[in-house]
Amino acid sequence: MGALLLCAGCYSPAAVIPGEPFVPPAEWRSWWVEMKACAHRAGEFEAVRWVQAPDLGPRVLGRWAWRHAIYVTPFVVRVNLKAVVQHEMLHDLLGVDVPYGAPHPAEFARCGV
Repeated sequence: MGALLLCAGCYSPAAVIPGEPFVPPAEWRSWWVEMKACAHRAGEFEAVRWVQAPDLGPRVLGRWAWRHAIYVTPFVVRVNLKAVVQHEMLHDLLGVDVPYGAPHPAEFARCGV
């Protein structure tokens, strides 16, 4: 199996990604709390707009867009893929976009996502 990307470019603020908004599983709220503690950042789970998007690109499971939008594939939702969800949560908490192929901030390695 080839490598899967947690995010690809982790997305541009100007991008429009087709998808369906959804209410995340209750468990994701606890994952948000874990990421806030690990990153030493404040942020409101309710501020995030969750979108299920079937086509994020080849081998891409999640993307983040500026101003609290997290896009995940239906597969991520179906199997409750914590690493992908927390990776995108951390983008939101840090408010950082990462160009494709560029290194992520140190918090990603420290938090294991």
